[in-house]
Amino acid sequence: MKTVMVASTKGGTAKTTTALALAAAWAAAHERRIAVWDGDPQGTLTRQLRHAVIRDPWAAAPVALEIPRIAGRVELFRGGRALGLAALPEIERFFRRPDWAGRGGTDLGVIDTPPGGLLHIVAAAGTADLLLVPVDTTPLGLEGLIETMDLLRAIDPPLPTRVLLTRVVARRGITREITEYLDRRHPGIRLPVGIPEDARVPESHKERRPVTLGVQSRAADAYHEVARHLLPVIAGLRRMPHGVDTAAVAGSGR
Repeated sequence: MKTVMVASTKGGTAKTTTALALAAAWAAAHERRIAVWDGDPQGTLTRQLRHAVIRDPWAAAPVALEIPRIAGRVELFRGGRALGLAALPEIERFFRRPDWAGRGGTDLGVIDTPPGGLLHIVAAAGTADLLLVPVDTTPLGLEGLIETMDLLRAIDPPLPTRVLLTRVVARRGITREITEYLDRRHPGIRLPVGIPEDARVPESHKERRPVTLGVQSRAADAYHEVARHLLPVIAGLRRMPHGVDTAAVAGSGR
């Protein structure tokens, strides 16, 4: 099983929206079996899927999502507040559940991490094969991107990374600025498809369902295209153990 971690040091980047949208797209349109980890102590992804956060995320069994079009294909490891009080080894244990290790039949894993949760990003990096960084096209989005890329330098060997621009409005100057920054400083990691600003995204939150399972919209179409683009990328990844320089992680937060 290959695993995609969706992470950013900044909040408001559509991180949870992206994790849900891609997991649902891979399950519905590509018939993959998906395991989803909600690593956020607030349990945003868990609540979005109409489940309650739990007291002990390490012991609770995963739940099968009974959502039309993906029923029987997606299992959720629910988040809970205890993850916010846990030390690094305990958070790592959540992403390496012994009752899940070696379990067959799952094609892809998707990890959602909390915004600004450096320990959670570090813990998930040891499990992930690919890091997906959503970046909202705002001035603060650019700052968050630079901070996240700085954090990545602490992971050795480097974790394969792709950047997804979200809430894209082409006419904004900041959209061009972020695109030029990425293409100049980190060539090859920006996905060719961005997620446009779309009123259907907040509506999908109210409906408690991934945007890729709702009515057709520009954002849903873009997420489906991203899902198609990433499948061969993920398939071509070679699993490597990733170590983390914790001193560098501490320095990245200054």
